Amino acid sequence: MTEQFLAFLWKYQRFEKQNLRTTNGNLIEIFGTGYQNENEGADFQMVRFFWQNNEWIGTAELHIKSSDWNKHQHQQDEGYNNVVLHIVWEDDKPIFRADNSVIPTLELKNRTPNYLYQRWRSLELNENKIPCASHLSEIDELMKAQLLENAMLHRLQQKSKLVKEIWLQNELDWEETAYQLLVKSLGMKVNQAPFLRLATVLPFKIILKNRDNLLALEALLFGMAGFLEGESKDNYHQQLQKEFQFLAHKYQLNDKKLALKDWFFLRMRPANFPTLRIAQLASILHKNSTIFSLLIDENSANIAEKLNVSASVYWETHYQFGKETKNKYTKLGKNTIENLLINTVIPLKSCYYLEKDNDNGLVQVIEILEKIPAEKNKFIDLWAKNGIKVKNGYDSQALLEQYHHFCTQKRCLECVIGIKIMK
Repeated sequence: MTEQFLAFLWKYQRFEKQNLRTTNGNLIEIFGTGYQNENEGADFQMVRFFWQNNEWIGTAELHIKSSDWNKHQHQQDEGYNNVVLHIVWEDDKPIFRADNSVIPTLELKNRTPNYLYQRWRSLELNENKIPCASHLSEIDELMKAQLLENAMLHRLQQKSKLVKEIWLQNELDWEETAYQLLVKSLGMKVNQAPFLRLATVLPFKIILKNRDNLLALEALLFGMAGFLEGESKDNYHQQLQKEFQFLAHKYQLNDKKLALKDWFFLRMRPANFPTLRIAQLASILHKNSTIFSLLIDENSANIAEKLNVSASVYWETHYQFGKETKNKYTKLGKNTIENLLINTVIPLKSCYYLEKDNDNGLVQVIEILEKIPAEKNKFIDLWAKNGIKVKNGYDSQALLEQYHHFCTQKRCLECVIGIKIMK
């Protein structure tokens, strides 16, 4: 038994309500199930029911057993004094609020149809990576569209939360936040952490002061990344070292540098080497005076065009300092730019427009995703094999969220298809 199943029973009222009584034998009539709470506090807000000749409005808390109330220390938490109904699978102990008042308890164990419990167990115990896979052929296109919409909304909300954390750390500075997100995303999965650290120890205000000088930008970025330590590898490396020595002293940066050991090169395509990515980043910063305005542009084609920069001439013959080799690809590739749109532009726009309560802005986010080709990976292949069409980036992003957040965590009762099966 799980509280998720209890929440489903309560939310959709899927239990026997004839002669409905609380555990102390008093009749109860439910007028409103309220709405599920995603934050701290009781599980359902604004619950309405009639009990003991009075109408009650407040919150409801769910537990497998009544005694879990004490186990979770709610009896000592004044925040639970407004709980007006305790919904449990099994009532094993009378419970009280922090002020010692009794809470009416509704037990659902003997009021839940056995077939409903068995359906839930069949999903819960299913070992398929997509628990409802055998039912997908029965689901109409409208419900599949709703599945994608719900998953996408959840993904945008989660990505927005991560951006908001960075934004709050930056004291509500959108420019600094956009800069850090861009730098972080250029690290891809492997070097994301050191790239974000690089953006943190080298603030955008210093970048802005040196934006017109590409050599200075490269010196700052490579120097703070730790790639200018030790003996000179060649003339250009030496030139950057001298420039960084001056700038590091000017901005008091020497004690904030990353180390070479922080970066990963192993089993990586040269086009993704952090050295080349940093050189490309320098070019982006050199050609754009504001990163926030660049990324928040409503036209995704404009964003892609401004990100489509080449690294400086040195990188036409190098992937690393001092190691000469022919390099035909000093520009950010199409796939990389699409990844930046998905992992930088979309989260930033989502957070910004949610903070501004701007629905039109969120429509832009969806339109960008619909113009991006669908990703290709084993998770998307799995959905395709089970009859779910994947047309574009919107579909693939939604299905990734559906798989990782709902399917693998067996959150079937929060999914439209799982609910449809249960009903």
